[in-house]
Amino acid sequence: MIRAAIITFFGLHAFALKDHSSIPLKEYGMIMAHDAASGYLSTARPIKGEVYDWTQTQTFPNTLASDLLSCGARSFDWRPAMVDSVLKAHHGDVTIDHAFSDSLDEILDWAAENVDELVLMHIWDCTSDGSADCGAAVLEELASKNVAVLDDCGKLTNATVGEVKALASASEAAGLVLALFPSTDSGQGCSEANYDESIACWGTKSFSADVRRADESTGEVMACIE
Repeated sequence: MIRAAIITFFGLHAFALKDHSSIPLKEYGMIMAHDAASGYLSTARPIKGEVYDWTQTQTFPNTLASDLLSCGARSFDWRPAMVDSVLKAHHGDVTIDHAFSDSLDEILDWAAENVDELVLMHIWDCTSDGSADCGAAVLEELASKNVAVLDDCGKLTNATVGEVKALASASEAAGLVLALFPSTDSGQGCSEANYDESIACWGTKSFSADVRRADESTGEVMACIE
Protein backbone atom coordinates (compact mmCIF):
# COMPACT_ATOMS: atom_id res chain seq x y z
CA MET A 1 0.00 0.00 0.00
CA ILE A 2 1.32 3.44 -0.89
CA ARG A 3 0.74 5.64 2.13
CA ALA A 4 1.98 8.82 0.53
CA ALA A 5 2.79 9.70 -3.03
CA ILE A 6 3.44 12.78 -5.11
CA ILE A 7 3.18 13.39 -8.81
CA THR A 8 6.14 15.57 -9.71
CA PHE A 9 6.70 17.27 -13.05
CA PHE A 10 4.59 14.60 -14.76
CA GLY A 11 1.15 15.88 -15.68
CA LEU A 12 -1.89 13.81 -16.53
CA HIS A 13 -2.60 12.59 -20.05
CA ALA A 14 -5.42 10.57 -21.55
CA PHE A 15 -4.47 6.92 -21.50
CA ALA A 16 -6.81 5.84 -24.28
CA LEU A 17 -3.81 5.61 -26.59
CA LYS A 18 -2.22 2.19 -26.77
CA ASP A 19 1.16 3.62 -27.69
CA HIS A 20 2.44 6.18 -25.18
CA SER A 21 5.86 6.62 -26.79
CA SER A 22 5.07 9.99 -28.38
CA ILE A 23 3.69 11.57 -25.20
CA PRO A 24 6.03 14.13 -23.60
CA LEU A 25 7.30 12.73 -20.30
CA LYS A 26 6.17 15.90 -18.50
CA GLU A 27 2.59 15.14 -19.60
CA TYR A 28 2.69 11.44 -18.75
CA GLY A 29 0.87 10.40 -15.60
CA MET A 30 3.09 8.54 -13.13
CA ILE A 31 2.83 7.90 -9.41
CA MET A 32 5.97 8.74 -7.46
CA ALA A 33 6.55 7.11 -4.07
CA HIS A 34 7.69 9.84 -1.68
CA ASP A 35 10.66 8.84 0.49
CA ALA A 36 10.28 5.39 -1.00
CA ALA A 37 12.89 3.63 1.14
CA SER A 38 10.97 4.46 4.33
CA GLY A 39 8.87 1.39 3.64
CA TYR A 40 11.70 -0.70 5.09
CA LEU A 41 11.27 0.85 8.53
CA SER A 42 10.10 -1.66 11.10
CA THR A 43 7.97 -1.03 14.16
CA ALA A 44 10.49 -3.22 16.00
CA ARG A 45 12.99 -0.35 15.83
CA PRO A 46 13.48 1.47 19.14
CA ILE A 47 11.92 4.69 17.89
CA LYS A 48 9.02 6.32 19.68
CA GLY A 49 5.73 6.03 17.82
CA GLU A 50 5.35 9.72 17.08
CA VAL A 51 8.77 9.97 15.41
CA TYR A 52 8.22 6.74 13.50
CA ASP A 53 4.84 7.92 12.23
CA TRP A 54 6.40 11.11 10.94
CA THR A 55 9.23 9.24 9.22
CA GLN A 56 7.55 6.38 7.37
CA THR A 57 5.60 7.33 4.25
CA GLN A 58 5.42 3.89 2.63
CA THR A 59 4.55 0.32 3.60
CA PHE A 60 6.20 -2.73 2.02
CA PRO A 61 3.99 -5.80 2.65
CA ASN A 62 6.81 -8.10 1.53
CA THR A 63 9.66 -5.85 2.68
CA LEU A 64 10.59 -5.25 -0.96
CA ALA A 65 10.89 -1.97 -2.86
CA SER A 66 9.09 -3.74 -5.69
CA ASP A 67 5.96 -3.81 -3.52
CA LEU A 68 5.44 -0.19 -4.57
CA LEU A 69 5.75 -1.12 -8.25
CA SER A 70 3.18 -3.89 -7.80
CA CYS A 71 0.89 -1.28 -6.25
CA GLY A 72 1.18 1.06 -9.24
CA ALA A 73 4.12 3.36 -8.53
CA ARG A 74 6.54 3.87 -11.40
CA SER A 75 8.80 6.50 -9.92
CA PHE A 76 10.86 6.50 -6.71
CA ASP A 77 11.99 9.39 -4.55
CA TRP A 78 15.19 7.77 -3.26
CA ARG A 79 17.53 9.36 -0.74
CA PRO A 80 20.78 7.43 -0.17
CA ALA A 81 22.93 7.60 2.95
CA MET A 82 26.46 6.37 3.49
CA VAL A 83 26.68 4.88 6.98
CA ASP A 84 29.84 3.13 8.22
CA SER A 85 30.96 2.67 4.60
CA VAL A 86 27.68 0.93 3.67
CA LEU A 87 25.28 2.63 1.26
CA LYS A 88 21.78 2.63 2.74
CA ALA A 89 18.97 5.23 2.72
CA HIS A 90 17.53 7.90 4.96
CA HIS A 91 14.54 10.12 5.60
CA GLY A 92 15.80 13.24 7.28
CA ASP A 93 17.97 12.22 10.23
CA VAL A 94 16.55 8.69 10.37
CA THR A 95 18.77 6.05 8.78
CA ILE A 96 16.96 3.28 6.91
CA ASP A 97 18.93 0.11 7.52
CA HIS A 98 18.64 -1.56 4.13
CA ALA A 99 21.46 -1.81 1.59
CA PHE A 100 21.03 0.24 -1.57
CA SER A 101 22.40 -2.69 -3.54
CA ASP A 102 19.58 -4.94 -2.31
CA SER A 103 16.99 -2.30 -3.15
CA LEU A 104 18.30 -2.12 -6.71
CA ASP A 105 18.05 -5.90 -7.02
CA GLU A 106 14.42 -5.82 -5.87
CA ILE A 107 13.52 -3.13 -8.41
CA LEU A 108 15.45 -4.76 -11.24
CA ASP A 109 13.87 -8.16 -10.57
CA TRP A 110 10.42 -6.59 -11.00
CA ALA A 111 11.51 -4.71 -14.12
CA ALA A 112 12.81 -7.92 -15.68
CA GLU A 113 9.34 -9.42 -15.34
CA ASN A 114 7.61 -6.26 -16.63
CA VAL A 115 9.85 -5.34 -19.51
CA ASP A 116 7.57 -2.68 -21.06
CA GLU A 117 7.16 -0.65 -17.87
CA LEU A 118 9.31 2.45 -17.41
CA VAL A 119 10.66 2.86 -13.87
CA LEU A 120 12.37 6.07 -12.79
CA MET A 121 14.56 6.42 -9.73
CA HIS A 122 14.93 10.05 -8.63
CA ILE A 123 18.11 9.85 -6.55
CA TRP A 124 19.02 12.93 -4.52
CA ASP A 125 19.82 14.21 -1.00
CA CYS A 126 22.80 11.85 -0.85
CA THR A 127 24.30 12.09 2.65
CA SER A 128 27.33 10.60 4.37
CA ASP A 129 28.65 10.18 7.89
CA GLY A 130 32.12 10.82 6.48
CA SER A 131 33.06 7.16 6.11
CA ALA A 132 32.90 7.29 2.29
CA ASP A 133 31.61 9.46 -0.55
CA CYS A 134 27.86 8.90 -1.02
CA GLY A 135 27.61 10.11 -4.62
CA ALA A 136 30.54 8.03 -5.82
CA ALA A 137 29.12 4.96 -4.08
CA VAL A 138 25.72 5.45 -5.72
CA LEU A 139 27.28 5.64 -9.18
CA GLU A 140 29.40 2.58 -8.44
CA GLU A 141 26.37 0.54 -7.37
CA LEU A 142 24.34 1.63 -10.40
CA ALA A 143 27.22 0.72 -12.72
CA SER A 144 27.63 -2.68 -11.06
CA LYS A 145 23.94 -3.43 -11.78
CA ASN A 146 24.16 -1.99 -15.33
CA VAL A 147 21.49 0.61 -14.56
CA ALA A 148 21.34 3.53 -16.99
CA VAL A 149 22.04 6.92 -15.38
CA LEU A 150 20.94 10.37 -16.53
CA ASP A 151 22.92 13.17 -14.88
CA ASP A 152 21.49 16.10 -16.87
CA CYS A 153 17.89 16.92 -15.92
CA GLY A 154 17.63 19.28 -18.90
CA LYS A 155 17.52 16.30 -21.23
CA LEU A 156 14.08 15.43 -19.83
CA THR A 157 12.50 18.82 -20.55
CA ASN A 158 11.22 17.99 -24.03
CA ALA A 159 11.79 14.24 -24.01
CA THR A 160 9.01 11.84 -24.92
CA VAL A 161 8.20 8.64 -23.08
CA GLY A 162 9.69 6.69 -25.97
CA GLU A 163 12.93 8.64 -25.82
CA VAL A 164 13.24 8.12 -22.07
CA LYS A 165 12.56 4.41 -22.48
CA ALA A 166 15.36 4.35 -25.06
CA LEU A 167 17.71 5.90 -22.50
CA ALA A 168 16.71 3.24 -19.97
CA SER A 169 17.14 0.41 -22.46
CA ALA A 170 20.64 1.57 -23.40
CA SER A 171 22.02 -0.32 -20.41
CA GLU A 172 22.51 -4.06 -20.11
CA ALA A 173 20.06 -4.38 -17.23
CA ALA A 174 16.82 -6.22 -17.91
CA GLY A 175 13.74 -4.02 -18.03
CA LEU A 176 13.46 -0.24 -18.29
CA VAL A 177 14.97 1.31 -15.17
CA LEU A 178 16.49 4.78 -15.43
CA ALA A 179 18.29 6.45 -12.53
CA LEU A 180 18.03 10.24 -12.49
CA PHE A 181 21.06 11.41 -10.54
CA PRO A 182 22.01 14.95 -11.53
CA SER A 183 25.66 15.91 -11.24
CA THR A 184 24.51 19.33 -9.99
CA ASP A 185 21.73 18.93 -7.42
CA SER A 186 19.66 22.04 -6.68
CA GLY A 187 17.95 20.22 -3.81
CA GLN A 188 15.13 18.45 -5.66
CA GLY A 189 16.99 16.14 -7.99
CA CYS A 190 15.23 16.03 -11.37
CA SER A 191 11.78 16.50 -9.84
CA GLU A 192 9.76 19.50 -8.77
CA ALA A 193 7.91 18.84 -5.52
CA ASN A 194 4.78 20.67 -4.42
CA TYR A 195 5.88 20.69 -0.78
CA ASP A 196 5.15 24.00 0.96
CA GLU A 197 7.19 24.50 4.14
CA SER A 198 4.97 27.34 5.31
CA ILE A 199 1.86 25.25 5.93
CA ALA A 200 3.11 22.96 8.70
CA CYS A 201 5.29 23.22 11.78
CA TRP A 202 7.95 20.88 10.43
CA GLY A 203 8.83 23.57 7.90
CA THR A 204 10.29 25.77 10.64
CA LYS A 205 11.54 23.14 13.07
CA SER A 206 14.60 20.93 12.88
CA PHE A 207 13.95 17.62 14.61
CA SER A 208 16.57 15.26 15.97
CA ALA A 209 14.86 12.08 14.83
CA ASP A 210 17.88 9.91 15.51
CA VAL A 211 17.17 6.53 17.07
CA ARG A 212 19.73 7.26 19.80
CA ARG A 213 17.83 10.40 20.80
CA ALA A 214 14.29 9.18 20.33
CA ASP A 215 13.02 10.62 23.61
CA GLU A 216 14.34 14.07 22.77
CA SER A 217 13.00 13.87 19.22
CA THR A 218 9.55 12.82 20.36
CA GLY A 219 9.39 15.75 22.74
CA GLU A 220 10.26 18.18 19.95
CA VAL A 221 7.66 16.72 17.62
CA MET A 222 4.90 16.73 20.24
CA ALA A 223 5.74 20.29 21.28
CA CYS A 224 5.38 21.35 17.66
CA ILE A 225 2.01 19.60 17.32
CA GLU A 226 0.72 21.16 20.50
